Amino acid sequence: MSKIFASFKTYVAKYFDYTGGFSPHQKKAETVGSKNGSPGQMASLRGRVSLFDLIRGLALLSMIAYHGLYDCSLLRGNPAAFSSLPYVAWEASIAWTFIFIAGWMSSFSSNNIFRGILFFLVALLIFIATSIADIDTPISFGIIYLIGASSLIVGVIKRYSCAPLKWPVACVFLLLFLLLYSIPAGKIGIGSLSVPLPPLFSGLYENGLAFLGFPSKTFASGDYFPLIPFFFLFFLGTICGASLSRANYKRKIFSIECKPLNWLGRHSLAVYLMHQPILLLLIFALSACLNGLNVAA
Repeated sequence: MSKIFASFKTYVAKYFDYTGGFSPHQKKAETVGSKNGSPGQMASLRGRVSLFDLIRGLALLSMIAYHGLYDCSLLRGNPAAFSSLPYVAWEASIAWTFIFIAGWMSSFSSNNIFRGILFFLVALLIFIATSIADIDTPISFGIIYLIGASSLIVGVIKRYSCAPLKWPVACVFLLLFLLLYSIPAGKIGIGSLSVPLPPLFSGLYENGLAFLGFPSKTFASGDYFPLIPFFFLFFLGTICGASLSRANYKRKIFSIECKPLNWLGRHSLAVYLMHQPILLLLIFALSACLNGLNVAA
């Protein structure tokens, strides 16, 4: 049994590098650029890219602050404020950063299919945990599901060379992301530039296609990131990572670091999974203390 567990742990360490960068357990070359600097070829690149850990660490701090305020508003019965534009923009800045960098990291992975399956398992655990906790709406098809599904698709694309990973393709996917951003809301476009979909497409929203980006009127989730439009942002990151040659990663900007933030970035999934329970415990404890002081007064 111990040998089976050790083997599984080795596979997880090798393929499920959820913190991003180059896994120290991977001895195979990664698809990040050739020795002569041309993109898309095999290159042996080891170590981590500090810049990505730093950006993820900053995004995690922003996420913790956002969720801390949201939890306080939720427990006070006033979460409606978080539907206003400033909070929507704040949430988007966090989520889009994670999705884009996760896509970039997928260009380094030697087995995105296995990585995607593991993310799916984590997404399932999150759904079960949020359903049992019953504090907010259970999370169906959240950001971890998106990374898992997108990793699977990228794994198939890379294995069978279904799409060229070049800069012109990146521009197309950026355009698709912006154009299809409001699809879950039944629109085409983004913000004030969006227009309703023709009635011809209304049937898509009644056929259990919420995972794809067509939620029904009764669908609800505490965190919702369907494949449309967010796969296009993920794959945009994949293309950027695959298009950059190995030599570019030697530039000083990629080695920028701040040790506390980089530590957070290296453990991003663990922090993501643990921060909400810890925040809720702290908020409940603080609320109990304040109530005790009020009673005593």
